[in-house]
Amino acid sequence: MDVEGKDPLSIAMDMTNADIVTLLRLAKMREAEVAQGQAGDETYLDIFRDFSLMASDNPEMLTRRDLKLTTL
Repeated sequence: MDVEGKDPLSIAMDMTNADIVTLLRLAKMREAEVAQGQAGDETYLDIFRDFSLMASDNPEMLTRRDLKLTTL
């Protein structure tokens, strides 16, 4: 939690960062599966692996453009 009492998922949602929201939700799902004694799905690992490779090989894809609207 941050000083405003927001968790990482809430912060990512407020910042409209879809990639991070997806990764955090997947991590939460994985934690629930492990807590229930389930081995989990290979899809989960594939998604994290693909995202990690993309971030490593093409870090410019993670750069978010400024969404502030300006007028001339």
